[in-house]
Amino acid sequence: MALHRPRRLPRWWWAPVGALGLVLLGWWMTHPQDLPTDEDGATTTTKAGRPVFVGLTSGDDARTLTIRGVELGDAAEGATVEVLVCRGGRITVTADASPFCEELVDADGAELDLPGDQLLVSVTADEATTVSLADLEVSFREGIQWGSHGLPEVTVEVAS
Repeated sequence: MALHRPRRLPRWWWAPVGALGLVLLGWWMTHPQDLPTDEDGATTTTKAGRPVFVGLTSGDDARTLTIRGVELGDAAEGATVEVLVCRGGRITVTADASPFCEELVDADGAELDLPGDQLLVSVTADEATTVSLADLEVSFREGIQWGSHGLPEVTVEVAS
C-alpha cells in the first residue's frame, strides 16, 4: 500500500483569496451602521427672528461618532441654519434648547456620544418664509469605519 501525500494548492491560489479579503474589508470600512433617526422627519412653525431647534437623531444604541461634516442642501434665502450637537440631552422640537442640553456645540468635527447626545438643527429666519431642508446629509466616522447618512426632511414655517 502506497502512501499518497495530500495535494498542495499552488502558491498563486492565495492571491485571489487575499484580494477578496481586501475588497470585503474596504466595503466594511465604508459602510458603518446608519444613524438612528426618525424617518418621518419633522414639520414645525416659529415666528420671524425666533430660532427653532429640531432633533435629528434618536435611538438607544451606545455608539461614539465623530461628525466630519454636514451638507445642508439649499435653504431659503434669509434663513440661518446650523447643525449642532446637544450634549447630555434630547429634544424633539423647542424654541430654546438650553434647558434641555448641558452644552450646544457646532456639529462639524464634534463627537456624538449616543444615546446621551443628540444631533439637531437650528433654523432662524428674519421674515416669513418656508425653510425646507430635504437634502441634509451627515458624514461621520465610527472607529475605523466612515460613511454618510441622509437625515429626514425638516420643514419650518416661519410666520411674521
